[in-house]
Amino acid sequence: MSPIIEVLIPGIPGPPGEAVSITGPAVIGRESGTGAGGAIAVGAGLSITGGTLSATATDLAYDPATRILSSSTGADVALPLATTTAAGLMSAADKALVGEAFIVTIQVHNRSGATIPKGAACYEVGSSGDLPTVALASASGEATSSKTLGLALEAIPNNADGKVLTLGRLEGINTAGLTEGATVWLGTSPGSLTTTRPTQPAHGVVLGLVVRSGPGESGILFVRVANGQELEELHDVLITGSAPAVGAPRPVLAWSTDGLWRDVLLGPSDVGADAAGAAAAAVAAHTAAADPHSQYTTAAEAIGLAAGLSLSLS
Repeated sequence: MSPIIEVLIPGIPGPPGEAVSITGPAVIGRESGTGAGGAIAVGAGLSITGGTLSATATDLAYDPATRILSSSTGADVALPLATTTAAGLMSAADKALVGEAFIVTIQVHNRSGATIPKGAACYEVGSSGDLPTVALASASGEATSSKTLGLALEAIPNNADGKVLTLGRLEGINTAGLTEGATVWLGTSPGSLTTTRPTQPAHGVVLGLVVRSGPGESGILFVRVANGQELEELHDVLITGSAPAVGAPRPVLAWSTDGLWRDVLLGPSDVGADAAGAAAAAVAAHTAAADPHSQYTTAAEAIGLAAGLSLSLS
């Protein structure tokens, strides 16, 4: 499309102010006077030299060191750097860290009843609209640990949306008391982190590792969630029974012919034992026998032998 330039051209026939068009690069003019020879008025950025209408061009220059965009006809501006909430330029230092700064986050909704602090461990409890709802995770039980998503990327007020970091670098948090370079585990207190693995029956959930240990906002973590598994969650283990009552026979995990490890109650034949009661009956029969060990002298035999002995002294 040809550019349209508006100018004031004198001496054009017709009522004052009437617009006319000239084919080619479009020039739209309107009458500035009633007679020939009137001055031609042009707008800002336009000029007429030797009958040629020209538009002044704007030259732009950019200095990457200062991020200043210079204009030959207008005000200079400084282009902003990118932030987590606004688009902009990326500094050279940030560009070098693009690979390292890669993170994976999940948009969530907090209905826990209280604000979830930044860096607190979160687990999924349900959904709200198209977002999962979260609460503070804990290693104290299966329900509060098995669905651990990650750490809060920001403080999330109650009944508000926020982000949970599931993979990547988390900066600006308090990691005082956590051993630098150590594995981070989900703690038994809601939302807590620890570098000491919780003792069973608490659940072991790895949350990442400590990059920098420090108070205030000086700590850095690398987040990588690995939920611990129960024995019955393994793909080749099938446990169908319930926990036995006190004093009842206890099942063991045994290899089955269908290729699975199953919980079973072992019988005497499974461990090479006699049938129930057989050992007790054998002991009773042995005790009742008149002379179960004929190779040994009985008490009665000893008395008889003693009566037939004589002792001679000289």
